[in-house]
Amino acid sequence: MEWLVVEKALNSKSKQQVLKVKAEAKLTFIVWVKSNQEIEVGHMLTPVIDGYIANHDKGHFVSIQKVKPFCSSEWMELITPPHPLLGVTKTFK
Repeated sequence: MEWLVVEKALNSKSKQQVLKVKAEAKLTFIVWVKSNQEIEVGHMLTPVIDGYIANHDKGHFVSIQKVKPFCSSEWMELITPPHPLLGVTKTFK
């Protein structure tokens, strides 16, 4: 199934790109991918034998790592940068 990239989250620490994609019949997914090049909004991901390619470019290989049905709350967590004060512990004497 071909996927159209409609939105992109910040890259994760594991060099994966996180994308919001739409397929036929208005199916929407969140996908985690690894690619030899950057994937941009508007790119079309097309299935091939060993994975996917972007924009019908056989040199732009895309490996799907994880797929989930779209959930707006999960997507918001992915696209919202962490607050700078979260995770900071302060000890008082």
